[in-house]
Amino acid sequence: AADGAPQGAVPRWLARQGRWRRLGVATLAGAAMTLGQPPVAQPWALLLALPVLVWLIDAAPDPRAAALGWRIYAADPAAALAAFGAVEADRAAYDALRIAHLVPASGIELVPDQTYILEAGFEALNGVDFRKGCYVGQEVTARMHHKTELKKRLVRVRVEGEAAPGTPVTTPMTDGGKPAGTLFSQSGGRGLAHLRLDRAIGVLEAGAAKVIYEG
Repeated sequence: AADGAPQGAVPRWLARQGRWRRLGVATLAGAAMTLGQPPVAQPWALLLALPVLVWLIDAAPDPRAAALGWRIYAADPAAALAAFGAVEADRAAYDALRIAHLVPASGIELVPDQTYILEAGFEALNGVDFRKGCYVGQEVTARMHHKTELKKRLVRVRVEGEAAPGTPVTTPMTDGGKPAGTLFSQSGGRGLAHLRLDRAIGVLEAGAAKVIYEG
């Protein structure tokens, strides 16, 4: 580090960038999502590091589920990760965590103009506030919450065999092959599916794969 520059991993990295200020937010397309917590030597160090971490490089715990770890938004994702001794999340491991915690992904389980946020589990993911007004879809969301019981929703399933995301799920042919929903993300024999709850019974079918409702 240059003479007079603050010491420590983060300050040294910022000094190399030629600036000691808050970095701009950049879209990372998932490249800087990390698993687990920021690596620190002692618990007290975490308390000291958190304000710097959040203020300097736009980092915060994932608000949907603590197990998803931290998100880092920075102009240079690779350098930001290196500064904190973090590593890029393995995609399969991240999907496994999403599935375990019923977290939908945009463009997969979350489909524009088709997905209802309550059916996607947003209430359990800190994704909707029923005390707040004036947002797109507020009336439908409030009505579903207060006046109806969900008959379809995103659920965890066990998957035996292979099926592409978006494959329709049906009841067995012995039960008439009735539409039951759609299979989406999968990892390690588990997956997320949007199912009709009244048909999520026994072994369902998604193409050549078997799908078993787990809740």
